[in-house]
Amino acid sequence: MSSSVCVTYFASVKGVANALASDWDSLAHHQAFMDGPTYGDLLKTLGPIFGDQSKMYHVIFNDHPIAFQKPVTEVLVLTLKDPSNRTEVFDILTKISNVTEKMLVFGPTLEDENVIILVGGWPSVEVGVEMVVFLEVLVLM
Repeated sequence: MSSSVCVTYFASVKGVANALASDWDSLAHHQAFMDGPTYGDLLKTLGPIFGDQSKMYHVIFNDHPIAFQKPVTEVLVLTLKDPSNRTEVFDILTKISNVTEKMLVFGPTLEDENVIILVGGWPSVEVGVEMVVFLEVLVLM
């Protein structure tokens, strides 16, 4: 796993999916920013986008998330119903990440290890749809 990248992710549940991702050297660096004088202004600026129903996750991904550099980015939040399956789920996600040449990366949230964030980046919507179909078949194998 990449231990140098800590990404913050916000997700709106206001009926419209909005996300913001930012790289931090560590959780401590992000915490220092949140404790600083400009954080309140940032929250006011983001308020119309995220409203009162936003959630912040800190994630250390299995590799650098190149997905954010692609024209199409998908974000998926998975919650393990049975934590005893964590190792198996991580094995499957690692295989998928490797097959996609790290265009899909994942990591557990620091807030709850049973919540996993997946980020996929694709050159187009069509390629993203094709990849989802391919991954569904791969998981069934």
